[in-house]
Amino acid sequence: MAAPFTLEQFTGVNNQTSADAMAPADLAACVNFDVNDAGGLVSRPGLESVWTGADAHSLHGHDGALFFRAADKLYRLAGGVAVVVDTGLDGSTCFASAPLGLFYSDGQRCRVYAGGAAAPWGLPPPSFSVNGAPGTSLVTAVYLRHGAESGAATPAAAGDTAVVDIPAHPEATHKAVYLSKPGGMGLYRAAVVPVGHGPITANASMATGPALETLHKTPPPGHEVSAIWNGRALVGAGRFLLYSDPFRFDLFDPLRQAVPFPSDVTLLVAVSPQALIVGTDSAIYRLTGADIGAASMSQIADFGAVRGAGVRVDSSVFPDAGQSVGVVFAAHGGFCFAGADGGAANLSGARFRPGRFISGSAAFSRKPGNHSVVFTIRK
Repeated sequence: MAAPFTLEQFTGVNNQTSADAMAPADLAACVNFDVNDAGGLVSRPGLESVWTGADAHSLHGHDGALFFRAADKLYRLAGGVAVVVDTGLDGSTCFASAPLGLFYSDGQRCRVYAGGAAAPWGLPPPSFSVNGAPGTSLVTAVYLRHGAESGAATPAAAGDTAVVDIPAHPEATHKAVYLSKPGGMGLYRAAVVPVGHGPITANASMATGPALETLHKTPPPGHEVSAIWNGRALVGAGRFLLYSDPFRFDLFDPLRQAVPFPSDVTLLVAVSPQALIVGTDSAIYRLTGADIGAASMSQIADFGAVRGAGVRVDSSVFPDAGQSVGVVFAAHGGFCFAGADGGAANLSGARFRPGRFISGSAAFSRKPGNHSVVFTIRK
């Protein structure tokens, strides 16, 4: 009979070394245990079921509640009760929390949950038609919702007097017409009416209101990663990082407010007011500066990040390593770290590699004596 085996200090699961060559503190597999800060194994407590419906995924904590997806619905779990807050969603969902609300996208639709209700994340520029004698004025239109204007489409040519027909939008409260002076380029507000109002007759003499500030602005496209940084909403759309106007999370300019990358953006984590970590399929970048519109960029790692599998952490995760605030994330070749100071490292690659997987998620668990990052991965 073999002598009992005691593991004094666990150094982690090792799938890169044969069982015969493993160190005494290594294990080839370890199921349902946590590792405390001293390196000891701690059995995980039992689980309490809070949801018994369709498979839950895309978890996110916001404003003291847990949000998650199941089937085509978004649920809010608080006080042990799960309530449907949105429907018609498809695929995994990314979230970005802000005081204005919870912003989310399933890769197709973009939505916001605020004030106990879900709504579209911004209003599209209205499609409009113009009638009247031809001329050299320019005309465009916007929707308003609670006083905030949508983007405006490319202006159309119009005469000194134009009849502008703007269709109603179910989320808008008002609509407005902007006109230029004959031969002029600047557009100014000429009329505001309730959203159900019919065609609007406006002439250049009425264009005495505020100047148009939302030309070519749109809500964000469907996306799979997002973040909030220094008063702007950020989304990863393919290989582009798009950013909103300051404190107007619904106004994006995909041509002028975009940062291109060589491959798809998979990770966005703000690690300080001066630093943003951007992961792509093939590399990790650090953007620095108070405003992303003028930020400088440097590549800090030549390995990429898997979509969704990253979380912001503080130095309590690395009490002896001198690490600053940063992000811990999963790559095919290991679990990695990128710091606000620009340092980056593969923490587990020599010992453990997850292998190829499609996407994932991560959460930072802060417990006395057991600070950890928990990952889920989808093969």
